[in-house]
Amino acid sequence: MSGSARVLGVAFICVAACREPPRPLALRAEARTRVVEGKGATKDAERVDVEVHTEAGATVRVGPKPHVATADASGNVKVTLDLPDLRGRPVEVTVSAADNASRTARLEVAVERAPGMRREGRGWAVLPTGCRWELDRFKLVAHACEPGTAFELAGKRVRADGPDLDIALDADAVIAKLPASLERISSDRKLDVVVTTPTGKRYDGWWDMGAFEAEARARLRAAEATAAVFGKEDVAAPTLRAAYFFARGSNTPRLVGKASTVSEVDLVAFEREGGVRASSCPTATGGRPVQLKDSRVEVFDRRRGARVHDKLFRATPACTASDDAAFVSDATMRAWLETLLK
Repeated sequence: MSGSARVLGVAFICVAACREPPRPLALRAEARTRVVEGKGATKDAERVDVEVHTEAGATVRVGPKPHVATADASGNVKVTLDLPDLRGRPVEVTVSAADNASRTARLEVAVERAPGMRREGRGWAVLPTGCRWELDRFKLVAHACEPGTAFELAGKRVRADGPDLDIALDADAVIAKLPASLERISSDRKLDVVVTTPTGKRYDGWWDMGAFEAEARARLRAAEATAAVFGKEDVAAPTLRAAYFFARGSNTPRLVGKASTVSEVDLVAFEREGGVRASSCPTATGGRPVQLKDSRVEVFDRRRGARVHDKLFRATPACTASDDAAFVSDATMRAWLETLLK
């Protein structure tokens, strides 16, 4: 082989053997949580904001359910995930270069949970200390709290002397201040809770009032047998303001009159069976039989558990084509209760 041929051969070998490997694809990523506050029946949700920094134009996949995006001119991509979807795993990030799909990089990013109040299971956690608390009916129960952590709720402020805390709340005081309408258990009604760590960091949370509302209904429903008084400050006004009316077979009290809180409702009324009578409605061939089902309403002063009124309401047939029984309307009984409040 001539000298020039040997040089050319070496050149070809160098081209094959000395080719530059693909340059590394830059990749950095961070993942942080934030809370999106729910409205009404919608609960708070925790989101994960993932920021990826790579080459401009790169294809970015963020998992576990791949969200695909293209890096902007600065090489940045932002993706938001739902924290529950991660199931405690890191965020997976995979990128491919725009100029060469074989140039890839992969990264697993741990989620950094932003300090704040988080709902976990039945309770809440205060981050980053890990102090967990919940309401167990009418008790505040806390675990793994730093000594000196303070809780404020329902007019109380208590401080944890150790990692565990068990405090009975004044349920009567909370019920007395509930909005007077108890026709539905409302997730919108919240008991504010403030947690302050020993370093002075404050976290604001809440607990729904469902247990207190259910207790109020049960206590009022029993007012025919025993007094229903909600705390020492639950005293009667000079004049009657409002009444709760329990229709026959219902555990849901209807508000009659004007009251802003439970403590402003003075009377509790119950519809009873008042007897059944036979009647008839005219038809082309004679009289069609109709049952008349009367109602009796008993009214109690709820703070004394004493009956103060008792009235029989007689049903009248409407004689429509489909009715074979007649009842006293709720509107009729509530209108009578209104007259007791004037």
